[in-house]
Amino acid sequence: MSILQLSLCAVIIVVLMLTIKKDHAVLAVLIELSGVSFLIFYVASYASDVAKTVMSMLTSAGINGEYLRLLVKVLFTAAAAETAAAVCRDNGASALAVNVELAAKLIMLAMCAPMLVKVAEFAAGLIGK
Repeated sequence: MSILQLSLCAVIIVVLMLTIKKDHAVLAVLIELSGVSFLIFYVASYASDVAKTVMSMLTSAGINGEYLRLLVKVLFTAAAAETAAAVCRDNGASALAVNVELAAKLIMLAMCAPMLVKVAEFAAGLIGK
């Protein structure tokens, strides 16, 4: 599916949502969530292929692939949180959206904590302590 087809699919979902929203607001939200899920799974299939290619390149270069794995996890966490927050804001739950974003930031910080410790140890080693 090309980006044109993907964009057309998104526009059709929006038009369908706006048409139904007046009479059936709950159904419009379900249509939006279905569309978002479809697009996320579609993009995830491409991201998986890219990650495998980059991992094989890193392995052949002798670089630890754990850092790329962490980066991909953090990127997907950020994308999922941003999408969830946008859906919450679209439906008038801005306080919930803020909490989703805050939770995602804390989760990403926790994911990166081991790498931050290694960076701090490296910096301390350079300083000589």
